[in-house]
Amino acid sequence: MKKISSNVKNFRSSGRPSAPVRHPAQNGRHGLPHLQTSVLREQIHRYHTKLALISKAQPTLAEAQTRPELYDRLARLVFAVLPKIHWFYLFRVNPENGLIYCVYAAQEHNLQPQPFDPAAYISPAGSDPIRQAVLRRSPLVLQAPTRQAQSIVIAPMIHQNRVEGVLEVVSKIRLRFGTLEMDIMALLGNSAALALENLSLRSELVQTNQQLNFAYDAAVEGWRRALELRDRATENHGSRVAEMTVRLAVTLGYSPLELSHLRFGAQLHDIGKIGVPDSVLLKPGPLDADDLKIMREHPGYAYEMLHSIPNFQPILDIPYSHHERWDGTGYPRGLRGEQIPYPARIFAVIDVWDALRSDRPYRSAWPETQVIRHIRDESGKHFDPCVVEAFLRMMLV
Repeated sequence: MKKISSNVKNFRSSGRPSAPVRHPAQNGRHGLPHLQTSVLREQIHRYHTKLALISKAQPTLAEAQTRPELYDRLARLVFAVLPKIHWFYLFRVNPENGLIYCVYAAQEHNLQPQPFDPAAYISPAGSDPIRQAVLRRSPLVLQAPTRQAQSIVIAPMIHQNRVEGVLEVVSKIRLRFGTLEMDIMALLGNSAALALENLSLRSELVQTNQQLNFAYDAAVEGWRRALELRDRATENHGSRVAEMTVRLAVTLGYSPLELSHLRFGAQLHDIGKIGVPDSVLLKPGPLDADDLKIMREHPGYAYEMLHSIPNFQPILDIPYSHHERWDGTGYPRGLRGEQIPYPARIFAVIDVWDALRSDRPYRSAWPETQVIRHIRDESGKHFDPCVVEAFLRMMLV
């Protein structure tokens, strides 16, 4: 690593003043004891105007999805609030070693990020005014005796008593900045620090949700596979009906999140059969009355397995209710019509469609035309008529 490079120094300014202007709180009451009343009123008006602009613009910082986007929005805000400035810089503090890095730079009339040396840094032992602003945790105004930089404001970015970085604005105009601009930059710096913290928390939340979703997917797939390994006759049935259910739901206007829940519910629709004895589940011929009574317990088993797990609440409708019938003759609760959860009504059509088109130990697969005719005939009896209509339209595409 190396100390802050010459190209960054040249871009920022070719010189630094020896003594900073202190924060107004250090210069007596407001630091303006001799201003005339009219001048004071003008300063207050300007201050309130800029505060109002910052307040309206702050939500744009919170909406940034990445750090580069946040830096760009902040630069545009700074140039809008403080006219007659020529350069803007943003520095970040490395909490592990105390080094300060320039991470963003922009020029007046050219708000595209400017080149800087990413390896350049300000040492913890340095006397650079930026380091002093970090140590003092207060903004500084510098009046620089160079043509490139006549006036500078440096403001630390503080959140929860931790310095996250530093903002710096540079003007070629002599005495351009004073206590008003120093206060405004301090407010902007703290707003930027809060936005950075929120961005980090959002990123961590997204990563945590992704990890939970991976675990969720793995659990669903593991359970589905466990059931198929037990009942070879239905192998890949869960995957097929999940894809077809999602396809039908898209035509019915489901949102992406609803589609995800629908897919998982379809994959686990028969998970309750884990509780059905092999003598019934694997019986090669038709089921008798006693067998059917036992088999019809599996939606209840599914409910018992899933209802106490928060992440599985949104997918429970299909495993628990896909054997309900539109005319109320289904099971386990005998629901009728729109009492049946909508996901279960959608899935019921697909489940019967796939089951009848598949070979089973007790019967051969039906021809597609026969399956279509059966589903049409069961509209208003077994199936929701609106879902049947959507399904038939989809199959004609």
